[in-house]
Amino acid sequence: MAPSFVEEVTINGNGEVKSTSFQANGIKTNRATSKEYENYTVSETPLGTPRPLRVITIGAGAAGLNMARHIELHMENVDHIIYEKNPEVGGTWYENKYPGCTCDLPSHNYQFTWEPNPDWSQFYSPAPEILQYFKNVATKYELYKYIKLSHIITGATWNEDEGKWFVEVKNLTTGEIVKDWCNFLINGSGILNNWKWPNIPGLESFSGTLMHSAAWKDGFDVKGRTVAVLGCGSSGVQIVPSIQPDVKELITFIRTPTWITAGFAQSKAGPGGSNFKFSQEQKDEFRNDPAKYIKYRKEVESELNRRFKLLLKDTPEQAAAKEYSIKEMKTKLGSNERLIEKMIPDFAVGCRRPTPGNGYLEALSTPNVRVVTDHIDKIVPEGIALATGEVLKVDTFICATGFDISFSPRFSLVGKNGAKLSEQWKDMPTAYLSVAAENFPNYFMFLGPNAPIGHGSVLPILEHAAKYMINVMKKVQTQGVKSIVPKSAALKEFNTHIPIFMERTAWATNCRSWFKNGTVDGPIVALHPGSRIHWFHMLDDPRYEDYEFTYLTKNRFQYLGNGFSTKEAEEKDVAWYFDDSELGAWNRAYSTGKPGFQRPLVAPHGRATVTGLLGPPRFWPLASSRSSTYRLFANRSRTRKRSVGGLGADSSVEAQKAELQAQKLAAAEARKAKKAENQAQKQLHRKQLHRAGIEARKQERLRKKSLAQLTELGLPIPPELEDPITDPEAESESQYESASEGGSGSGRGSGSESENEEVIIS
Repeated sequence: MAPSFVEEVTINGNGEVKSTSFQANGIKTNRATSKEYENYTVSETPLGTPRPLRVITIGAGAAGLNMARHIELHMENVDHIIYEKNPEVGGTWYENKYPGCTCDLPSHNYQFTWEPNPDWSQFYSPAPEILQYFKNVATKYELYKYIKLSHIITGATWNEDEGKWFVEVKNLTTGEIVKDWCNFLINGSGILNNWKWPNIPGLESFSGTLMHSAAWKDGFDVKGRTVAVLGCGSSGVQIVPSIQPDVKELITFIRTPTWITAGFAQSKAGPGGSNFKFSQEQKDEFRNDPAKYIKYRKEVESELNRRFKLLLKDTPEQAAAKEYSIKEMKTKLGSNERLIEKMIPDFAVGCRRPTPGNGYLEALSTPNVRVVTDHIDKIVPEGIALATGEVLKVDTFICATGFDISFSPRFSLVGKNGAKLSEQWKDMPTAYLSVAAENFPNYFMFLGPNAPIGHGSVLPILEHAAKYMINVMKKVQTQGVKSIVPKSAALKEFNTHIPIFMERTAWATNCRSWFKNGTVDGPIVALHPGSRIHWFHMLDDPRYEDYEFTYLTKNRFQYLGNGFSTKEAEEKDVAWYFDDSELGAWNRAYSTGKPGFQRPLVAPHGRATVTGLLGPPRFWPLASSRSSTYRLFANRSRTRKRSVGGLGADSSVEAQKAELQAQKLAAAEARKAKKAENQAQKQLHRKQLHRAGIEARKQERLRKKSLAQLTELGLPIPPELEDPITDPEAESESQYESASEGGSGSGRGSGSESENEEVIIS
């Protein structure tokens, strides 16, 4: 209904206008506000209604797969598409196929927290097994439906007026250029996937086989060859011991010292941090004892998380790490003083990423391996010319020389006012909390500048970043927001904090590292100023005050809608706030680590917690805590009656009463145990129903959408679309309510009366 306006004019005794006011629908206002009333209408949607959102994710590696899974779980009305340049999912684990390619983090922690795999073959898993894990995840959760394989992003431009990204995509199979658009563009392409050749004169003149470790030729056999390997980073130290037994001669180059250590989480690894195979008995135990399996995984994760202390320079932990690493390297290099001098660094452990290299140092001392520490002058057709004048003749040259770590995407990315990210980051990449960039609205990235990748598995980092992004997108989707972009001031202040903090870390000591974009003393652009836990904590609550918002309409409160909320839909519990009314304060105290606060084994009122992915913990009653409470009340009741009455009871009567009371308490405990067992079974059933309900509601929405489209086009309705899809969760709740209403009164009320009777001592 259009608003009605009344102008009120007050005249004084001389006939002059004394004052003027307006009423809009009976509400007094002023002239300026009345114009706003004329242009404003109430949105006829309930508060919380998610508007349609189109999201494009770049890359179907671990980040893209996790994003697909959780957008599906936690968002509605989203059209999500993932463009992947490779013909298969898996990202870096699809691309890296060199001999010995293995994850240097424990298998049971290099997996999604929500998809544990008890069947890992080894403590440190090989690349093919990790790739198969990600393919299995994509198949099990039907994520391929969101993914377009062999499609590469070639450009993306932000349109400020429309609040959209316009994207160009190339179909690598057909060569066709596809135009697409989205409200949010999420870059999950990773930082270690754009490999680069070393900058050595004459490289292209080499007449033998030239390969980069990240572009290994399928089926290539090194047996009987004279091979040179350049690079002693993570790839190089895995390739050398893997091919050494098969080659005729192996020449490897040590250009800079580096810490070669055993694998991470050594307390759980084999002797000396070595790899080992899990037995079938161990796999069965992981599978059949979930409590033991999660305990094992958390112990490994905790060991990795606590490594941050050794990454602070001049600490006892750093000193101990350095002493241990020197001892280990000297032991494995034996009496080779030349290698000891050239290979053991004088910078802090962790300045460069520690390189776990089981078998690498030992391989350097074998008869068919030559370690060259002289400078390379140039590449010639027959091999490698050294600065000394010597030419090393080889027929195969493997460059394990890393990646372009500029953080700039490989495609043209143009944001507000024509800002180009490649130019903006030309001197130094800077990001807001590693997930967003100034001048690039509705753009998120995984593992951007200053992410916490210095220690521990990257997968929990991807999961936490995805939760943050989903929370922001849900706010945009339900609160009338068109776009969101970090404020310049927020970026400036965050990037003032970073270098000052970094001075206290091992990363700032004197070494050349990709953490510093390949420099010795440059700014640390790859790492977060703190621990992984510090970063997780930082992302818990989005700081919306650090963002600039643009709204879909002139009135930011139009999202309030028609006065109703999506929380009061027919199937919703509209008195949910009666449940766990103290949850907020208790949960906040725990999550923020209030001084002196310790998380109780049982939460207030005897309720245990089950933490959801994005929401607050939920509480469920524990019968054992209630039993303890009633026993306490019984003892107090007994004491009070005896002291107040002062009557000396006959001992035999007292004994009978005590025996009767013991029987009653035993019976009550048995009933409570049975009740707890039934409740656990009911809860499991409800969880299964909830999952089924989510899927049923999703399919019903799709059915209604298809039905509406067919009706609008005047097309016949297929039989399979005529009948609504039943929601098993809602149907179960309906049956439960009917049963409760028609019951015999033996529910919670009478149960409570019975329990009260048991504690009264007459």
